[in-house]
Amino acid sequence: MKKIKVLALVIALAMIMAVFIGCTGAGTTKDGEAGKQDGISGQNGKGATDEPAVEIKMLFPGAPPKDEAMVLGEMNKKSLAEINTTYSIEWVPWGDWDMVHNTKLQSGEPLDGVLIFDPLLAQMWVSGAFTPLNEWISPEKTPGLLSVIPLEVFEDMSIGGNYTCFPSIVSFQNWYIAANIRKDLREKYGMKPITTLEELEEYLTKVAENEPDMVPASAIGTLQHIYGRVIGYVFFAGPGYLDGGIAMVDPDTHKVSNYLESEHFKFTIQTSRRWYEKGIFTPDSNTPNAPTLESGRTGFATHDITMADSWNYSNTLEGVEFERVIINPDAIGFRDFWGNNLVCIPHSSRHPERVVRWVDWLYGDWDNYILLLYGIKGVHWEYMEGDTERVQVPAGKDPNDYPMWHMWQWAQGALDPFRPTMKDDTIALLKKFRSMDTPVVKSPTLGFYADLKPVEEEWALIREAWEKYGQPLVEGRVPIEGNYEKLLEEMKKAGADKFIAEMQRQYDDWRASKGK
Repeated sequence: MKKIKVLALVIALAMIMAVFIGCTGAGTTKDGEAGKQDGISGQNGKGATDEPAVEIKMLFPGAPPKDEAMVLGEMNKKSLAEINTTYSIEWVPWGDWDMVHNTKLQSGEPLDGVLIFDPLLAQMWVSGAFTPLNEWISPEKTPGLLSVIPLEVFEDMSIGGNYTCFPSIVSFQNWYIAANIRKDLREKYGMKPITTLEELEEYLTKVAENEPDMVPASAIGTLQHIYGRVIGYVFFAGPGYLDGGIAMVDPDTHKVSNYLESEHFKFTIQTSRRWYEKGIFTPDSNTPNAPTLESGRTGFATHDITMADSWNYSNTLEGVEFERVIINPDAIGFRDFWGNNLVCIPHSSRHPERVVRWVDWLYGDWDNYILLLYGIKGVHWEYMEGDTERVQVPAGKDPNDYPMWHMWQWAQGALDPFRPTMKDDTIALLKKFRSMDTPVVKSPTLGFYADLKPVEEEWALIREAWEKYGQPLVEGRVPIEGNYEKLLEEMKKAGADKFIAEMQRQYDDWRASKGK
């Protein structure tokens, strides 16, 4: 499961780097806007409660951010005065995380919050590790929390009717993967701005033909997201295609079938093979050795929609300019998860209600959020002159220290400020993608968390078969004929049929529990 967790973190960090914002929710205040919202006990922003002061303790992977003591000191003064609650973190090195957090959860050590990754939720929930949140979450009790994470999210993420955890970086739409290219090369070839897959292929072919010292395309692992905008999205019960997942769900019939036999997968490998034969894909295109777009040594890379702005902002290559490309820009986007990272309240917590109250306090007032996530205004950040949406390093500070403070475990796109690098059109696009009002294709599995334990042996063999036979096909490195049939054969030997049947069973049970 380690690769899944790393992927979740990579996606999460990419989204954080984007620092997107929708519109601040109805219960969230910012710089003197609407009045502060009452929290669970009607005290959010209204002064301390009559209850004893409580410290809530989190267990997170990683290392303390810069100026942790200073920032938490300021935040805890505020939270103690307003909700009689303070906050602390025990940090665990990444290399020790799996062993330490599992040991602490099993021991019953008092903890008030633990970070987990969504593929693990079902298995850990069934084990009884965490406390349901239903008792404390409602529009009346937690208006600040629900202004940022709508009740629909908790309902979709519920297991057996129980609200589970707090997701970070709630995704109203999976927007973050775009084609990023060299604008200067597109203009050199006399091409208009690219909006179709055919135009992208034409551009990449010209790069392959005219730039012998470049790798035409790199970072191609998430191209299937882009293909979805052309031939339709695919949704999975259990791990997705990035992790070798094969249990594809039909949104109309709710039948789980083998993704490897789908038209989407066939389109993917046919496109990849054609691009490989044209020299667009190379053996280095999807490896750690692949050149980055910002280095100027490749003509294409998939990345989030803000990165072209960032690269242009810091670019020192003469004559080089980057641009974002959204294929089929009028296509409706999709939503297949609410958040990769989850903060859950362990059953050992002595103060679960206070944790929920603190999260409501955090999200119910923008000043609280920006303090925890970005630090102290004037010390760690300031607004750009004449701009209340973009923040920057204060004058005289080293930009290399930015972001100097970022508690990504609690990050939410609907609250995060924008960066100085972001152009107006990027900000407008981010606001659109972060709005609940923007139409999306909603995955039928949204909120479904597969338990892989019943098929853990099959899943391990499926992953091995995928790495050996599937990945080369997706990258176009081998002919389709013969190798595609070999992939299906090896997947069958690995237990693909049993795996799909188990995902169907769990998915059907989940739908029944939701009354669907």
